[in-house]
Amino acid sequence: MTGAAPARRLDASEVEIGVTCELIMDELGIGRLRQCWDDLRERCLFPSPYTDWRYLDTWLDCFAPDAQRVFCVVREGTRVVSILPLFIERPDPFSVGLRRLRQIGFEGRFARVDMTEEPIWLVQPGSESNALLATARALLFLREWDVIIFRGQGDRFGEAFERAAKKLRVMSLPIKVKAGSLVADLPDTWAEYRKQLSKSMRDNLSYYPRLLTRRGHEWQIEAAYQGPELEKAIDELVRLHWKRFESAEGKRANHLPTGTQHEFLRRLHRTLGRDRSGFVSTLRVDGRVVAAQSAYESGSTLLVNYSGFDPEWSSFSPLFVLQADIFKSAIERGIRRLDFLRGDKAWQTRWAAKASGELAQWIILRPNPWPMVRAGMYATRCAFLSILPR
Repeated sequence: MTGAAPARRLDASEVEIGVTCELIMDELGIGRLRQCWDDLRERCLFPSPYTDWRYLDTWLDCFAPDAQRVFCVVREGTRVVSILPLFIERPDPFSVGLRRLRQIGFEGRFARVDMTEEPIWLVQPGSESNALLATARALLFLREWDVIIFRGQGDRFGEAFERAAKKLRVMSLPIKVKAGSLVADLPDTWAEYRKQLSKSMRDNLSYYPRLLTRRGHEWQIEAAYQGPELEKAIDELVRLHWKRFESAEGKRANHLPTGTQHEFLRRLHRTLGRDRSGFVSTLRVDGRVVAAQSAYESGSTLLVNYSGFDPEWSSFSPLFVLQADIFKSAIERGIRRLDFLRGDKAWQTRWAAKASGELAQWIILRPNPWPMVRAGMYATRCAFLSILPR
């Protein structure tokens, strides 16, 4: 970003000798982190497709193009052990002027954007506590925020947040810890995976495809990676996502409410599709697309992203038929982990998905009068709106 503040450095030796945190806020400096980001990502146990630099870059360009970006880089000696990308959210009427320093990640039903359900934060396993404490100390010297929102997913983030809260003694909200994303570890073959599923699931895997054929329908499944096929598949995905949302009468969230979300999805798939790490699969019945599923891949992980289907075809479970084909093909390609994110656990657990790690949140407040007033007004509005029907 032109005119951004220069990189800032804080000696955080109180955490551990040789641990430092650097705040990088200029566009050139952030761009130079790409290789460092990729190297650290390779050291993570299960690098999510959401942590692909291309995802990060596309998200910020679409949803926070003019926001001040703050990349927090923690080193133990000369080795980078953590990179946390943040941005200062531009105040809007709903936020009552509250300046929130926040991660890319799910923000709930009141947010303008919620295209990312996993918080994006790269941390070398075992360095969570040092990384968080050094990062928080450095950010306390930054004056451009009223509230800092930390969210981390893994095995140690809840413990790391508690330790940091005790050492820093800052004004903050109670730390919240929930179950992490639901994931399914896959065997080497589709036949072995089927055996891990319930009998009703195994029966349905055969029943619904046969039902389509028995009722005289011609159907096929296609995966689009690039070109006109991808553009059409995304159009169908958006249409069917809306159709499913409208038929649910407020019982389901609409994750693609505006053209900004549509454009983000389009740009991201164009980018990831070049190396076949992102695709949109569609189920076409009698020439019409009745279900669509977006998915991303990284290494041996497949992330199940947004979807949609035509409720008029619900008796055939079109999305189930489509996902079964996606997972079968993924296993044959060497995928060994399905990431279902957080959400509707009923359908996720049917695919033998289990909670992995924990999702922790820690919110720090600046102890000045006006930031506190704005934070109080914002929290009050959220609490009031949460009781209203969707």
